Amino acid sequence: MKRRRKRKSAKSNVLIFATVIFLSFFTVLAVCPVYADDVKEKEVATYSYNPEGRPDPFKPMIETSRKKVVGVEMKEAAPLTALEKFSIDELKLAGIVTGNGKSVAMIEDTQGKCYPVSKGTLIGPQKGRVKEILADKIIIEEKMEYVSGETKVKHKIMKLHIESEEEP
Repeated sequence: MKRRRKRKSAKSNVLIFATVIFLSFFTVLAVCPVYADDVKEKEVATYSYNPEGRPDPFKPMIETSRKKVVGVEMKEAAPLTALEKFSIDELKLAGIVTGNGKSVAMIEDTQGKCYPVSKGTLIGPQKGRVKEILADKIIIEEKMEYVSGETKVKHKIMKLHIESEEEP
């Protein structure tokens, strides 16, 4: 007989537990909408960027196109070529080739390296340009700009040194 009582009490315990859970669930459902009505919807603030007085976030931090020096606007220096690193006095005219209306000269630096140049090629640290290539020389034009705004043009001539074949 004791066995039947235990089984009945186990069944009744499960029923009581299920009833408590069921009532708790519906109580929560019944109470929540009441509290939801009391809570007002919060307004969400939207952010807007005011650029006034602030730097442009998309503009590069370092200007690469132009610089101002003593009130004069100058272009930024491009990397120097090999011939611009040497003074014109350090370079030597090694040869000149002419054909089809075009002339090309070979310039030798202090280390023995040769560079081809044509009309308009930059030479020297003062931005000298090859103005003309003749049969035995080249003419280089340097424009010197001073802080005062004055510009002077200097012409330098590099002559081709032809070694004579003399017997000793």
